[in-house]
Amino acid sequence: MLWRVTKKFQFAADRVIPDPLVLCLVLVLIVFIAAFLGTPSSFMEVLSFFYDGFFGGLFLFGFQMGLIILFAGTAAKAPLFARTVDRISKLPKSVSSALIFMLIFSAVTSWINWAFGLILTPILSTQLCRNIKGLHFPLMVASGYAMMIMVQPLSLSTPVVNLMASPGHFLEEITGVVPAAGTAFNPVGLIAYGIMALVTIVVVVLTRPPEDEIIGLESAPATMLNAAEKVSIPRKEMSPADKMNASKILGYVFPALLTVYVVWYFANNGINMTTNFIIFFFFTACAWLYHSPLGLMTAIAENIGSIPQVVVQFPLYGAIMGMMSSSGLSTIIVNWLLSISTAKTFPVLTYWSASLLNLFVPSQGGQWAIQGPIIEAAAQTLDVSYGLTAVCFMFGDEATNLLQPFYVIPALALLGMKLKAIWGYMAFLWVLWFVIASVCFYVLPESMGLLYQSGL
Repeated sequence: MLWRVTKKFQFAADRVIPDPLVLCLVLVLIVFIAAFLGTPSSFMEVLSFFYDGFFGGLFLFGFQMGLIILFAGTAAKAPLFARTVDRISKLPKSVSSALIFMLIFSAVTSWINWAFGLILTPILSTQLCRNIKGLHFPLMVASGYAMMIMVQPLSLSTPVVNLMASPGHFLEEITGVVPAAGTAFNPVGLIAYGIMALVTIVVVVLTRPPEDEIIGLESAPATMLNAAEKVSIPRKEMSPADKMNASKILGYVFPALLTVYVVWYFANNGINMTTNFIIFFFFTACAWLYHSPLGLMTAIAENIGSIPQVVVQFPLYGAIMGMMSSSGLSTIIVNWLLSISTAKTFPVLTYWSASLLNLFVPSQGGQWAIQGPIIEAAAQTLDVSYGLTAVCFMFGDEATNLLQPFYVIPALALLGMKLKAIWGYMAFLWVLWFVIASVCFYVLPESMGLLYQSGL
């Protein structure tokens, strides 16, 4: 029954969902027209907002994500890494245990850092599909990604959690410093997450396609040849330049040096990893796995084709953010939704407004800079808990990442998949989440005594 339901969503996705770049361009035009017609901004002012946003915060982020995909994908295709993942993927012995194992793996790695879960879960899913017959690969990719985004409001590395717990943050005059106990570990958020995670796992495990409709990956894993195997010149005939290119000494001394910094970073920062450090971590792994400068660059060159979608689209989403924020369009949307709020409905409407705005402003930090001052000022007026408001915002911000392909683009690029292959499954999960979260944020805060500022 669940498979028939998901098939209806997937059928709509096959007919309606275009390439992610096309969807991004459609959003650009919608926001441009709305900003021009719905705000006092002139035509050229909106174009200027587009330009400024294009080269804004997501411009650098796009290249950072491109490097993460490049280095993580290169590491994943190394023989040693492939064999390690293969051993891990042999722990589950059935379809159900494989799905549960993958979903829990996604939640744990993504709680540590979202980029780890985003990249490592599809790699594990690929190997699980090769080892266990009966697994539907598109459903695994969609549900693994869903578990990644669902756990973010509970993660200590999430931008809103970090900001509100930091003295001197830009909303401190309104909210004060809100520790992680009031945001990441807020009881309302923990219960909502628990229900959503349990329902998601049960639904994914029970969604079974007929045997003739399963899309699996039975072929052997692709691996890179070691650099030494790619050097066709016999060692005794190599020139000094050839020997330096294939040097094992450089191939081990250089990554050893990088590893010293990796160890030092973890010793001083724990699991609080920045995007730059994740890039550095995967690059260090690549340097170890390919043994020589020639092997490293050959492997990277063979994987470079996986990043164009990311480096092109992320600046365009930055341009959308620029038009939304600079024109005042985002403020108009949020204020309209919050104008109909009462203290009891405020958490739900915060969730809805964050979900809506996330379709156009997919960066949580960027969206919080736009929406945070508005909703926390409203929370102050209504006497609603600041931490609870942030929790509802984060859940709403993450939910529509199932509909908005911004964060799934790197995983799709790594796997060489099309968005329409998984969008229907993600849309089905979004409906379930929307219903569960709406009920939780309407019922739980008041019933648990956590709705007002006197609560947690």
